[in-house]
Amino acid sequence: MTQFEINEIFDKTIADCRAVLCGKADEYVGKGDRLSNFKHAAHLQNVSLPAALAGMMSKHTVSVYDMIYRYQNGEKFSAEKWMEKVGDHINYLILLQAVLAEERKTPASPPPTEETAGADVQRCGNCKHTRPRSAETLWCVCRNPDGVGVWPANTACFFWEPRS
Repeated sequence: MTQFEINEIFDKTIADCRAVLCGKADEYVGKGDRLSNFKHAAHLQNVSLPAALAGMMSKHTVSVYDMIYRYQNGEKFSAEKWMEKVGDHINYLILLQAVLAEERKTPASPPPTEETAGADVQRCGNCKHTRPRSAETLWCVCRNPDGVGVWPANTACFFWEPRS
């Protein structure tokens, strides 16, 4: 294969990745924080932002490996299917770069506790999450087993606000 052919594959791959990644932004978060789903996952799992992303990316990694092994055993896949799988993986690696840039931009600080924030913080009696006392939300996600409620857009904690 010539360098010209490799360049064509590269350009098409990046164009396809851009189209998918930009299209997914509207689907997942609209004009909000593009990394908010990873931040929510990190909080729910009590892991770092890169670890939350890696957990989600692992599904795509496994899918690529699965296709490679199936291809090795004679199964055929369309160029579009390969592009979808490879492109998803590339996009997760791009999102990893964004997550790492976000972490460099805003160094992690421990969440407030009753000890460090005094009367300004409430602690969930069930799971021990904390939230500002001034927050307008009423219930922590752990107190809402039926899943009714919404995450307020203006808070990083996972206290639920009951639907009216």
